[in-house]
Parts: sequence; structure tokens; C-alpha cells
Amino acid sequence: MGKLRLLIFVALCILMIVTIKMPSNVQLILANKAQSSPSKTNLFLPLVSIPSVKNTPPLLPPRRGIAPDNFDQLHPQISQLADWSFRWSAYDGEYPTNNQHELVPMLVFSKGLPTPETIRSIDRKTDLNTGHDYWLVFNECEVWIQCGTAPEKQARFFHDEVLPLINAHDPDARLIIGGIIANEKGLAWLTTFLESYRALAGQDLPRAGWHFHIYPEVDGVKPSTAQFIASAERFQAWVNINGKPEDEVWLTEMGCLSQPLCKDVPNYLADILAYLNGENGRWITRYAWYTSYSKSDCYACSYNPETFQLSESYPHELTELGRFYANHSTQPAIYPRAAPEE
Repeated sequence: MGKLRLLIFVALCILMIVTIKMPSNVQLILANKAQSSPSKTNLFLPLVSIPSVKNTPPLLPPRRGIAPDNFDQLHPQISQLADWSFRWSAYDGEYPTNNQHELVPMLVFSKGLPTPETIRSIDRKTDLNTGHDYWLVFNECEVWIQCGTAPEKQARFFHDEVLPLINAHDPDARLIIGGIIANEKGLAWLTTFLESYRALAGQDLPRAGWHFHIYPEVDGVKPSTAQFIASAERFQAWVNINGKPEDEVWLTEMGCLSQPLCKDVPNYLADILAYLNGENGRWITRYAWYTSYSKSDCYACSYNPETFQLSESYPHELTELGRFYANHSTQPAIYPRAAPEE
């Protein structure tokens, strides 16, 4: 009996040594087998070392975007050019499914609202494909050929019609509101809109953030790095006064549309991208360059499409400007933004 006990002891020791030296993937397989057959005793199970699951950091939100004038959102080049884009409507067509590009719809451009069925349909598509619930609200309401509506009227419309509709049919929606040009006229419109809503509702405007545009040439000013930064800082000052650090800030349109004033777009673009991705510009959560494919597709082509076009329709190729934009280095936004100093 003494020899038998000794032999059993030696066998168990050998078994333990073999198990410890066994590759981890084999140990895991044995553990899984043991768990699938709980009625059987398995000597390997107590010795298995299953690695802990590491928390995967969340994907960084998309930052580099395009504002594409009237072309197919699912064109094969779109994810090459940018990580996100948007439509100026409650687009209920196909949405990207590869999670490499996010398409954001606009809930309301001016007055026309989508039907409840359309909102629910878009909500299902965006939740399924990208997991976001963002909607843009309004587009250049201070400009008569765009939204062109008084801020007091839009405040009433937002309170009485927009919010009840979206709360009923997409209650976890994240609204990015504004869409004004960051000049004196645009900021005056947004200020009056916000004040009118607060007076009407007796509380602050429900939102996830703000969006704005930069076009110095609209005011007859030649686009330059200094003019761009001045416009951005003008809006930043407005947000610091009227917003909260957790508000997202999207620059949904930037570009250079005017032929007489746009003389050196490649260098202008390089300079503003350096600002947006530098220490002073990363308070902007997302940004998008306004572009089109061709003159026949383009609303703003009377201004001169060659100054802002990132891609051609035929053949489907990026322009030199497009290749530069597609390959520029993007830094993550600083969020939440730092609170303004008292």
C-alpha cells in the first residue's frame, strides 16, 4: 500500500507540472469542456488560469467631416474623405453600415418637419448602423435664401412642434442646434432665439450642443487664417457665455466659395486644419468642409466649385485638395470643454 500511495503521489505531481506548463489556450479549452460537463470530475479545472477580459476603450467620436452638396452619401469615396457627413434633410434612405462613416440627418432645415414614421425609421437605421442619435437643427436662419425665419418664430416653433415630435418618437435624440454663420448677424439671431425660448419655456434650451458655419467671404472679406480664427473665437466666446462645458460644438460648414476672394485655397485649408487640430482649436468637437462633385450637382457653383471641390464625379477620383483633406492628421477634440475663466 505504501508503494501504491507513493506512485499515486508522483503521478499527481507529474500531472500538475504538465498542466502548469500547458499553453494557456489548451487550458482554456479544457476549462470550457469541464464547464460543459459539470457532472464529470476534472483534475485540470482548479489549475486553469483564464486571462481577465480587458476593457476596450470606446472608439473616438468622428471629427473630420464633409458637408456634401447634393451627392450620394454612399459613394465609395465618402469614407475615404471623412469620418462623418450630414444631410440638410431628414434623410430616410440608406445609411452607412460599416461603422467607418457616420451620416447625421437634419431634423428641420427651416419649418418642414418629418413625419413620426420617418423619425422612427431614421432612428432605427442610425441605432443599428452607428449607434448615434444625433440630429442637426436649423440651417442659416439668419439668411433669407436659406432658412430665413425670425428667431422669435423659430423659438415658438421649436417649443411647440419640434420638441414634442422628437420627444415622442426619438426620446434619446441628441440635438445639435444653430447652423448660423459665425458673424455678427448670425450670432444676433442665435442669441435672440435662445432668449426667446428661455422666456417662453421658463428653462434652458434642451440640447446636446451647437453647430455653426465659417464663411468670411459672405461678409466680403478675403478668407484667411486670421479671419477664420477670428470667426471661430467669436463663436467660442458666444458658447462660453450662453452654453455649458458639456455642450458639443460642431463646425458643420467651412470652405471657400467666392471666386474673386478665394485665391489660395490649398494653403488656406492647410492653415485652418492646423488650427482645428492644434492646442487652440480642439474645443470644436467636429468640423466639416463644404464640397460637391461637379457643377451640375452643386448649389453653390455660381461661386466657383474648383475652389472647394474635394472629388470629381467622372471619373470617381479625389482632387488634389481632396487627397490632402483625406490624409490630414486629425487630433481628438477636448471634451468636455474647459469652463471659461471668471
